[in-house]
Amino acid sequence: MLFNSFSFLIFFTVLFFIYWGMAQKYRWLLLLTASYFFYMCWRPEYALLLLFSTTASYVTGLLIERYRKAGKYFVWLNAVLCFSLLIYFKYLNFLCQSLASLFSAVSFLPELSIPVWDIILPVGISFLIFQNVGYTTDVYRKEVDAETHFGYYALFASFFPQLVAGPIERTKNLLPQFKQEHLFQYENAANGLRMILIGLFKKVAVADTIALYVDNVYNHVQDFTGLPLILATVLFAFQIYCDFSGYSDIAYGCAKMLDINLMINFKSPYLAETISEFWRRWHISLSTWFRDNIYIPLGGNRVPLGKYFRNVMTTFILSGIWHGAGWNFVIWGALHGMYICGGGGIKRLTNSKKNPVLRCQFLRNLWVFGVVCFTWIFFRANSVTDSFYVIQNLFCHLEFRLIYVKRAFASMGFTKFSLALTVGLLAVLFWIDFVNDKEPVDQAIEKQNIYTRWMIYILLSLLLLFCIMFTSQSQNFIYFQF
Repeated sequence: MLFNSFSFLIFFTVLFFIYWGMAQKYRWLLLLTASYFFYMCWRPEYALLLLFSTTASYVTGLLIERYRKAGKYFVWLNAVLCFSLLIYFKYLNFLCQSLASLFSAVSFLPELSIPVWDIILPVGISFLIFQNVGYTTDVYRKEVDAETHFGYYALFASFFPQLVAGPIERTKNLLPQFKQEHLFQYENAANGLRMILIGLFKKVAVADTIALYVDNVYNHVQDFTGLPLILATVLFAFQIYCDFSGYSDIAYGCAKMLDINLMINFKSPYLAETISEFWRRWHISLSTWFRDNIYIPLGGNRVPLGKYFRNVMTTFILSGIWHGAGWNFVIWGALHGMYICGGGGIKRLTNSKKNPVLRCQFLRNLWVFGVVCFTWIFFRANSVTDSFYVIQNLFCHLEFRLIYVKRAFASMGFTKFSLALTVGLLAVLFWIDFVNDKEPVDQAIEKQNIYTRWMIYILLSLLLLFCIMFTSQSQNFIYFQF
């Protein structure tokens, strides 16, 4: 059941009215039932996986609370159980294929025939595993008490707005909210609807429209050189941002309408001036999860320089592996790790008073956007081979004569109208991000007078409806595969 589907509209509308019409003490049960139904809409058997990881983490939390001295062993045991599920469903074929490739590449090793397993990847498995493992580490660190009510914990582990694509919530932020008394407030419902509208605009209008042209290039990279590859790479940067942040906005808005606050997962990341700042603005829930559970336990930056580099590279390579079972994702994570490792020297350079050009904020933004776009090549390409083809041919046959530029856009599938539409959509997106960089965009809209507010609503709604007709079909959210 996709957020951008009519079935979800019906599902959430019915849930909204039942939720606010029933007694507080039964609402957790309603939300738990709705969350499992939501997840089972993809495949009913997924519920067993969700229930198993939930039960394992719930029991682990109780054991840690009761046997503090053995707490770290319970944490590790639960992590092994949960990550074993993740490895089986997500990485088994990748590991087998990599092992077979290694054997075939080394001459003195015998040929290894490994079957490809027909495994269906449960949607959002990485998110639910990380949230459950995060809970047990929170209990072990005494940041929260172990939850004794299985129903409340099961709801925390399965809350449908953020279940399949985040944000990866922290225990102390989300779980206590299910026990609090909630009263209907018009302001919350209005703010939630605003965020849902903005999220749908990002996903359906911007991301799905751009995807048409990005797919035309990246699914047939061997047919392109030069400008089309550059344009497709830049457009993919906006596609994945709008696709993922759009999901997060809708999740935030749905929860807000139920008087539940989720964490903000994106904050105008392409306005960052350093790669470190980019990761403080992009997929914030995952970045902080890796920081708290991998980077800091390894020693963080309070170690000698060599170990600092080790900690950064380990964290980002694991982040790459988390995103996908493929060497292109490993390379993507390693590149970001190298950017972070070199960030200290770059920061000193860009802040130097002797380099007034590099002190320009716009140029720093442009530099960060450029290097992030370069890494997106590995993220979007269908294989490592395609990634290197794109890099090798990015600047081949590159011309900027008007006739060449027109041909480049035409080869990607653009018409004059669709190009104008895309430019207009990106202009609205830039406005949203510049506003959001100062304060949350829903609050900024709320402060406007009634005429300005409704002009914004009507503009976003018209663009949304028009793009639905233009793209003809909605697409899955990219991060569902993770």
